[in-house]
Amino acid sequence: MQPLLRPTALFGALVLVSACGPSTPSEPASESPMGQDSSELYVLLSSKWPSNDISVCWEPNSTPGFDGFRAAVRDEVTRQWSYWSNVNFHGWGWCTSTSGGIRIRVEDSGPHVKALGRNLNGLVNGMVLNFTFQNWGQSCQTQQDFCIRAIGVHEFGHALGFAHEQNRPDRPATCTDAPQGTNGDLMLGAWDLNSTMNYCNPDWNNSGVLSNGDIEGVQTIYGSRLFTRAFGDVNGDGRADAVAFGPTHVAVQLPGGEPARWTPEAYYGTRGSFVADVSGDGRADAIVVNDSGITVRRSTGSGFGAYETWTPEAYYGTRGTFFADVTGDRRADAIVVNDSGITVRRSTGSGFGTYETWTTEAYYGNRGTFFADVSGDGRADAIVVNDSGVTVRRSTGTGFGAYETWTTEAYYGNRGTFFADVSGDGRADAIVVNDNTVTVRRSTGAGFGAYETWTSIGYYGSQGTFFADSTGDGRADAIVINTGLTTRRSDGTRFLPNETF
Repeated sequence: MQPLLRPTALFGALVLVSACGPSTPSEPASESPMGQDSSELYVLLSSKWPSNDISVCWEPNSTPGFDGFRAAVRDEVTRQWSYWSNVNFHGWGWCTSTSGGIRIRVEDSGPHVKALGRNLNGLVNGMVLNFTFQNWGQSCQTQQDFCIRAIGVHEFGHALGFAHEQNRPDRPATCTDAPQGTNGDLMLGAWDLNSTMNYCNPDWNNSGVLSNGDIEGVQTIYGSRLFTRAFGDVNGDGRADAVAFGPTHVAVQLPGGEPARWTPEAYYGTRGSFVADVSGDGRADAIVVNDSGITVRRSTGSGFGAYETWTPEAYYGTRGTFFADVTGDRRADAIVVNDSGITVRRSTGSGFGTYETWTTEAYYGNRGTFFADVSGDGRADAIVVNDSGVTVRRSTGTGFGAYETWTTEAYYGNRGTFFADVSGDGRADAIVVNDNTVTVRRSTGAGFGAYETWTSIGYYGSQGTFFADSTGDGRADAIVINTGLTTRRSDGTRFLPNETF
């Protein structure tokens, strides 16, 4: 089984942190590789913010000036906490009397927060940061930028609801730093020496870099934006490439290659980020969906081009937003699923056309809604998975047809349900991933056949499980993401042993 980093969050209790931080460093510590421990963070679950969009502002009674240092805090917090999770810190202007979110005062005293997580919401001077280090942390005077960034990452960990790692009762005897704040109330997983929240970490604040445990912890609580991950053939060579939408750029990793920037800046949507060939040139494009509309950046084969507006207004579904070729013209269309039905806006190659009603009634599944060509006619069909079984409504090119029962019993996985052509016959098959196996039911064109065991052990990723043709042989392979990418090729009857993507 591919090594898996399982969720093991540690739920703590509220702390009042004063002069937070294990003194200050004697010299700048260089950025080191992420720690290898797979333990997670110590978090007060009830302090989790209700929304992942968290406003930040600076108190007007702060020490004046320091625009560059305020920007450094914003950039480092974004580079660490937002980069690895689905948290979006926004605003960063001056606070008003009615400002909510995280309110930061800058003064020459020990950095701290007055509460954890959502308990900071609107709390005046709720976080204090130091930019001058005249009275506290004088060793930082010669390394201001480093200290300001590392402290900012630590304090924003508290602002997300994470307590100090050294407070745990299972800490080893070698950790002699005193606990600070109230202890936690539930521990799952091992103590993490490398955490940026751990005073006993020999690398002060972990140099402001999240450890593996920090990353898994924040993703467990707030979800992963790392990135929004997807697979699609972005360079047109017939093999699926890995695409990651991060808060600083979009990265692409070709099979056998290394990750590379495909945009010089961030490009992701608050309503979803996708990869699909909407232009019809054989290369998958980057698509983001926001409240204001849908934009596309076409693949050039070596990068994603300029922004193009493909809808000037909002177009997303309460039950899901999808991009697949439902018309058979080799261009992915925009599909939204709502309680009232499914609508489609066809790709013209330079935009999405007018609304078309493709079902006049609700069609979605309590175990998932999917769009894939299960009939083999070149048009993606609508598939819903419910507790009672799998049904399909075939695309006619202008709508989705009548209900068809494709399994007469439940078929879904506790680690995921997928539809992709793993057999290479041009029809998407049903795939379920469970703790101990991956099974497939091949599409016959009119239903899904008998169960077939394609792995006899568990195969899934802590950061995602995908099925896409990474080898170019016409069969979708099993790809999992943990700390790296691993693939198991399909030979048409099973998934072969692990290979590096």
